[in-house]
Amino acid sequence: MNNLSRWYATFFVLASVLVAAGCGKTEEARETAIPTPSPTPTPAPRLGAVVEGARFAFSDTNGKRVAEIMAESGAATGAGADDAVGEMRNARATLYRDGVPAATMTANKLEPDTRTRTITGTGNVRLTSRTLFNGVVTAVRADRMVWEYDRDKIHGTGNVLVTHGDTVRMPAIAIDADTALQTVNMTGGGAPITGTY
Repeated sequence: MNNLSRWYATFFVLASVLVAAGCGKTEEARETAIPTPSPTPTPAPRLGAVVEGARFAFSDTNGKRVAEIMAESGAATGAGADDAVGEMRNARATLYRDGVPAATMTANKLEPDTRTRTITGTGNVRLTSRTLFNGVVTAVRADRMVWEYDRDKIHGTGNVLVTHGDTVRMPAIAIDADTALQTVNMTGGGAPITGTY
């Protein structure tokens, strides 16, 4: 046994004796000790990751799927499921309503945030309804869009263009809609436009 091993063995034996003996306190002293309040719990550490070929999926508190995001690259941090934020580059997201796919969002950057219950898209954002209306696809393009998934709401701003197939093209400054683009309210360029498919 070398000197370092003997030192560790001696330290372990002494520490065990002190713990077993109560560090020299008498039985009377241990019984009359004043309890000290436990310290404030330490918050959970924030964890982070940066990946290429990222895939991020999450569900609501009832276990229903909320969104699935695939991206060329991404980064995320958080201390838990209700405290995660991310940034996904060149991303595509399937947005769900009541656990069923309702729309697809693509953007240069998507930022899911479980604290605010949103996914924000910036740069060449396009939202395409997965529901056909009279056999035709409805889509929205904007510079920026925010999807509030608990409220089933989309808000888009900047160079908004709503299309319905190849025949309808409506420009606007801003749009508010439901996730599947069944109810759409547009502003800018003239009188406000409201429609329900």
